[in-house]
Amino acid sequence: MTDQPAACFNCGNQDKQLPLVHVQYKGEQFYVCPGCMPSLIHRSESVADKIEAAYAEKTAGNG
Repeated sequence: MTDQPAACFNCGNQDKQLPLVHVQYKGEQFYVCPGCMPSLIHRSESVADKIEAAYAEKTAGNG
């Protein structure tokens, strides 16, 4: 487990504020909040850079 609170990769809302849903991307687990879910579903290209940056940050030094 990580010491950092679970947070939406797109907007940063934490699980203490809103429920979060697990999302898997390139084998890594991320979270998305209900407010960002429509963007992920209907405009995935608009959040592609953010999830790629979150992935790069999460996997930095693992490789």
